[in-house]
Amino acid sequence: MQAKTEIKLPAGNPDHLRIKELVNAAAKTRGGFRQLAEHMDVHPQLVSNWKNGVKTPSPEAQAELAVIANTNVLVTALIALIEKSTGTRKDRLQQAYRKWMKGQTPSLNT
Repeated sequence: MQAKTEIKLPAGNPDHLRIKELVNAAAKTRGGFRQLAEHMDVHPQLVSNWKNGVKTPSPEAQAELAVIANTNVLVTALIALIEKSTGTRKDRLQQAYRKWMKGQTPSLNT
């Protein structure tokens, strides 16, 4: 029996599973990965690289994927910016996201 080859993602890699799900949802909406690539005017290998965590789509590409997948574009773009940012900017964006999320959580005292 062959041992499974484990793919190691580089430290600091954005949430690969989130991006994979986003790419899969967008591909499903467009009818496949090749059709998604054509729609986005990118090479099919790039879409494959996004899906497999080899490359990270830019915040703009993630927002476009969210539009295609009919998911929340603003949250997707903000998460992508947080992942791309460093230092104080990243901290401020994370605080803004947490504050926004608290406002989205329904109150149990209602």
